[in-house]
Amino acid sequence: ALFINPGGTNFTGQLNINSIIVGDENSIPAINYLSNQVAYDTYGPKKALCSGCEAGMTYSLKSNGTTKYTGTVAAGSSVNSWGGPTWNTIDFSEFKIPGTYSVDISGQSSRTFKIEDNALFQLTSSGPISFFNGMRSMDNADYNLSFNGPRNDQVNVYGGWWDANGDPGKHMSHLSFANHFNPQQIPLVVWSMLEAQALNDFGDNSNAVTQEINWGVDYLIRNVDNAGYLYLAIFDNWGGDPETREICEWGAAGGKDSERSTNFQAAMREGAGIAIAALARTKIEGFTKGTEALAKAEILYNHLKSQGNGYATKNLEYCNNHTENIIDIYCGLLASCELFKATQKEIYKTDAKAYARRLIALQGVNGELYSDENSKNRPFYHAADEGLPIVSLSSFLEIDKSLLSEIKNFSTKWLSWYQSISYEVNNPFDYVRQYNKSYVNGSLQAAKKSFFLPHDNETEYWWQGENARLASMTTALLTAKHMVDTNFVFGTDDISKLAVAQIDWILGKNPMDICMMHGYGQKNYPSYLNGVGNKKVNQIGGICNGITSDVDNELKPTFMPYEVTDWQNWRWIEQWLPHDAWYLLAVSKLSEFNPINNVDCALAPGGTARIDKCNVCSGGTTGVPVDDCVLTVSNQDQEVTAQIYPNPVHQKLEIVGYIGKAQLYSFIGEVVSEIELTGGSIDVSQLNSGMYYLVLNDNTNKVLRFVKE
Repeated sequence: ALFINPGGTNFTGQLNINSIIVGDENSIPAINYLSNQVAYDTYGPKKALCSGCEAGMTYSLKSNGTTKYTGTVAAGSSVNSWGGPTWNTIDFSEFKIPGTYSVDISGQSSRTFKIEDNALFQLTSSGPISFFNGMRSMDNADYNLSFNGPRNDQVNVYGGWWDANGDPGKHMSHLSFANHFNPQQIPLVVWSMLEAQALNDFGDNSNAVTQEINWGVDYLIRNVDNAGYLYLAIFDNWGGDPETREICEWGAAGGKDSERSTNFQAAMREGAGIAIAALARTKIEGFTKGTEALAKAEILYNHLKSQGNGYATKNLEYCNNHTENIIDIYCGLLASCELFKATQKEIYKTDAKAYARRLIALQGVNGELYSDENSKNRPFYHAADEGLPIVSLSSFLEIDKSLLSEIKNFSTKWLSWYQSISYEVNNPFDYVRQYNKSYVNGSLQAAKKSFFLPHDNETEYWWQGENARLASMTTALLTAKHMVDTNFVFGTDDISKLAVAQIDWILGKNPMDICMMHGYGQKNYPSYLNGVGNKKVNQIGGICNGITSDVDNELKPTFMPYEVTDWQNWRWIEQWLPHDAWYLLAVSKLSEFNPINNVDCALAPGGTARIDKCNVCSGGTTGVPVDDCVLTVSNQDQEVTAQIYPNPVHQKLEIVGYIGKAQLYSFIGEVVSEIELTGGSIDVSQLNSGMYYLVLNDNTNKVLRFVKE
């Protein structure tokens, strides 16, 4: 019962109650958590955020209600221009036991998430493959499609993938009229799968990856015209007018659907460069159509280098402003590198070196990049491919080390630049910021550093969320670090933290608390079902455009600000090919440099210890620091029936066939404990994860090796 006495015994007036506090007035307020909603890697950074909490509070990691780890909430901040709460950091990177967990503070728990070895690749790499399969274009009209303009024949361009789940068009690249914004689309999807498959074992999903690569390669081959150029795009007003579906260049300044042109020959930056790279890579990886694909790649490359109509090359002729920029350079670099790998023709290596030098020359004194070669006036920033310059330079180092010093210096400055601009403001989300200039009334404005793409840019309309950019930066950060330090292994260093934070953002650790890979995590986004034409519903594994700056305030983030039925929500919730292509590359790089794939016998990243002839992990920098077999010096041939199981072990290690004294050693040779074995089991639940040696103190000194998980 609730009794209120306002004073007196005959009160008949109105009583206003502003609030009622039940219990301790100083009790903790509701706590909100943000985390990667899918998984954290065992050996990588593991950070969550909380609001309503305070620095110094104790948090617990719990599994099935049992506390497995405790730590202290770190100081937090809010992003000054975003508004909203202070976000405090919960960093449990040092905790390395796989399982399913939640964060708990004072009895208030977060959603569950996993910690797992090589988690992001193992648990999410199948998502993009599923998405690509669901986005296959199977419009029979494309078997006989005509061209915009006077060309009146028809060609077979069947296949490929819808550009987005709201656009049945097919693009090698679009936004060509903007010159500095070309995203790499269908060709990047093919190349990303080829690269990912070369880096990692997809296990049971390998066949699905191969089938999707073949689907894309077939499409690229069909799109190389007999004249030697690549078709730029197939467009039908976003599905709104299928009868007008044709091969064309879409758009002009202003992005009007009706503004198509006959400039459908793709330049290097308009998809042709990455198409060449993908076709050549098909041969390198031994695909059935590799020989045909390589032939098409060489035809296309040599066509773009040939004399243009009024220009030095066909590439200059096809570029909308007839001037090459950084996108032509990094796409040309990747194309020439893959051609050299496939053919070993010196001309391609020579071209690649020239491209690499041009790219290096576009770096400013602080590490920033510029798009234009002549004036270095326009900073290079991109909503999809900002990490591609680094990826292309890495490919060059695979064929030529002559510029190693210059590329290491380039990569060092590039890493330092992005770290500096990302952390010169409060940034609890570790979001990689960008350096850009707005474009107003035909002129570039003053340079600025920001979280999101400026609304005013050369496209005049394109400023949607940048999940492709974030995943490309994860890829590039890891790649650049490896170019600087060839012994780099993914872990909890500053670059690893920044790299994995971009994936965490995509998978839910963002201010909207949205996991932006559909079908993963606990809170997804609605389907983009609106607008004209036949729309695909959300595909499993598809990544949406994501969070961007607010419609009315570029300093604040927003996500789907309109009613569900408003077509403009494409800016935030439409699924798009480049997001998944870059995400696949990002988690493949995380896997490539993951400690689980780069450990010695002591489970130490980068370690050099190896199993000796007595089955002991010894030597190197991390093994037992003794001479070979010192723990097992005698009677190695005597039969000993002692056995241990399970191995790896979580809690109880069963001992069979031995009774007596034993010593337990850590993997670095330190004695952990002296044990009297009487049969049965020993409790190892309190041991840290890693490798251990159980040395039996009989006349054999037999060593039984096990891993504590």
